[in-house]
Amino acid sequence: MVSQAEYIYAYLSENMFVPTVMFWVAIAIAITSVVCFILAPLYSKGKHGGVKVLAQIITILDFIGGIGCILVFAGVSVLSLLSADGAFADASLPVQEKILGILLAPTRFGMSLDSFVSGDLSAGTVILFYGLYFGVSGLLGIITFIVNSSARGKYNGINGKIRGAAAPQGVPGYNPYQPYGQNGQNIPQGYPQQY
Repeated sequence: MVSQAEYIYAYLSENMFVPTVMFWVAIAIAITSVVCFILAPLYSKGKHGGVKVLAQIITILDFIGGIGCILVFAGVSVLSLLSADGAFADASLPVQEKILGILLAPTRFGMSLDSFVSGDLSAGTVILFYGLYFGVSGLLGIITFIVNSSARGKYNGINGKIRGAAAPQGVPGYNPYQPYGQNGQNIPQGYPQQY
């Protein structure tokens, strides 16, 4: 005999596919954000240039994905509140199935399906689960971008890639008024004389 949960999953599996993939993307953003938090101190001291490049790529993807996660969270929150008020009661059956697939996708990631079966599923429960995954992943993606931008600035400053930045001890300073050959003895300084 098929249980109610198995029947619901079989009936809505096509409509739950895209939200389920979006949940996995949110989980991936959270994990890569934590990895970038770990990598930032490694290259902020001026070493490990390859780690810096890897962290930059991941950080940009996490930042874009983080903004997307926050937008998805906001959209699902509005959708959940509207459906709780009965705004989609007169919609066609395929539209209702799509909405139900979106609202029940968190059941694959820890939300209890019993509350839906018993009729006690509230908009707050759906918003809570989407917030737990998408809200947190979005914030982590944005914070990771800020942290890694700071670490990248420290890396560039230490390696003399920023004009006017204080160079570490033992490294010749950058003089913007002597474009080439700052350490050469026989190189004429300044602009050539006009004849």
